[in-house]
Amino acid sequence: MWSTQKNRLPQQDVPVCERCQKPRNFEMQIMPQLFTFVEELAYVDWDTIAIYTCQNLDCMPDFSKGEHYAQEYGYI
Repeated sequence: MWSTQKNRLPQQDVPVCERCQKPRNFEMQIMPQLFTFVEELAYVDWDTIAIYTCQNLDCMPDFSKGEHYAQEYGYI
């Protein structure tokens, strides 16, 4: 749910995964109602945070190289 059309991120503008170069898909969004639970966020000016994750289910961190997470993309 986008609050306005003005700041909506088109899917083609979402960067590809750095690990495997596959597209990322919309995964979840964080809404301002979170202010109720995390007081420090009351000073941040945003209406939604959209999180995009790699669509490749095999794109996992290489634990043998000490990697413990994969970087994803957040759009504010």
